[in-house]
Amino acid sequence: MNKGIRTVTEVIVIRAQRRYGARVLVLAAGLAAFARPASPAPIPDGSIQRGHELVHILQDTLGLPGVTVTVMVHGQPVLSEALGDADLETSTPASEQTKFRIGSVSKLITAAALARLVDSGRFDLDAPVQRYVPDFPDKGATITARQLAGHLGGIRHYNADFLNREHFSSVSGALSKFKDDPLRHAPGEKYAYSSYGYVLLSAMMQGATGKPFPDLVAEEVLIPLGMQSTVPDDVFAIVTQRGGFYRRVDGEIQNGTFIDLSDRWAAGGYLSTSRDLARLGAAHLDDGFLSAATRQILFTTQKTTGGEETTVGLAWRIGEDARGRRFYHHAGSNIGGRAILIIYPEFGVVAAIVANLGRAAFGVPEAVTIAELFMPGAGLESAWDPDGSYEYQRIDRDNESVLGTLQLTRADERLTGMLQPQGGPSMPVVWTALRGNQLSLAAVDPRGQLEILWLERDGPNLTGSSWRRTGDFRATRVEPSDP
Repeated sequence: MNKGIRTVTEVIVIRAQRRYGARVLVLAAGLAAFARPASPAPIPDGSIQRGHELVHILQDTLGLPGVTVTVMVHGQPVLSEALGDADLETSTPASEQTKFRIGSVSKLITAAALARLVDSGRFDLDAPVQRYVPDFPDKGATITARQLAGHLGGIRHYNADFLNREHFSSVSGALSKFKDDPLRHAPGEKYAYSSYGYVLLSAMMQGATGKPFPDLVAEEVLIPLGMQSTVPDDVFAIVTQRGGFYRRVDGEIQNGTFIDLSDRWAAGGYLSTSRDLARLGAAHLDDGFLSAATRQILFTTQKTTGGEETTVGLAWRIGEDARGRRFYHHAGSNIGGRAILIIYPEFGVVAAIVANLGRAAFGVPEAVTIAELFMPGAGLESAWDPDGSYEYQRIDRDNESVLGTLQLTRADERLTGMLQPQGGPSMPVVWTALRGNQLSLAAVDPRGQLEILWLERDGPNLTGSSWRRTGDFRATRVEPSDP
């Protein structure tokens, strides 16, 4: 390794040490540790083993070249997995330090830096763009940072220019890709996802602080939280432990298409690890990194001018799982990368998944299912045994009824089985977790994805939800006939 080349984070640390002396190390260490209790929080019996099994099944089923998964409970890591290869050409194993592309999860890093500026009074969320970026063209209506962070600003998203190959030396330069384009709608009128809106937001943050955006992010987020493996994905920089970027074409893993992400640092241009993303999520659980008032802004849905809720605050998306528990999340996809970060603030549970395969088929269902294993409550043991045959009815996306059978068989203290829709291909059940009167299971569908069901005991029957295909699920137990 060329020791003369350093990451942005390392450079910022060195600059801060020169300016403030040893105090910066004490500050960074103190802030990074604020959410970590002296001893690990208790977790349900069996959680780690079931989580370990699910991560391995996830990698095998989806054919991920490399994947890392981290779960934290109240700031303490309770599950940490690194499977497969970081680089297929050199057969370099993935590790907790392997840096993968995280796509739009970068927006959560940007939102964290923005929130820090708001917390310290250095930024006004409702000021017009031109206060901080005077030369941005007037669009005939006021656009604010709050709107941009919630995808309400009317700035367009990528189109054919997604596959960028031009290198931009500054965020200001990247504005040239869209600054002269018309708005898609009046600011605030409707929700329309926009990564370029985040590029404009990052230019506003630069204007407010006088600091280059990557330096600002390092100072406000990466250093305080100890996110040492999170850096911009600069194609020209020497980045230690940067993983490869892959895609699947006709079932074959190939190198991903070349792309230069310097046009979208704030929107989707960072490399990170599941451990660093879990640190980011944990920092949003209590006071220390951000005030309660600012966290409330992050996690409160914005509304259109017509009063319609968007279910998005500042970057963070607001969801509710099948058990009625609120969570906040964001996923990201890029050429050769996929990631998701999810937090359950009520329970202090954070889960992050990062892989080096573009369009990898995991997201909220997998992250929620892993996180749920570490919720407080009964261990993964139960006197109830759902072993048996069931006839089920599921409601699909078009509100049509789908019938089928579910067979669950206990073998070697594990449930296996088969999900068989009428007129459709069978789906083997490859993972289950039984907890009290609740059963979570994963089956492999014909596309090589996981079909996840969250079920509950209802007398002899099962009721619940089908995650990926959506809709209610009810399975009626079929009693064995007399011989």
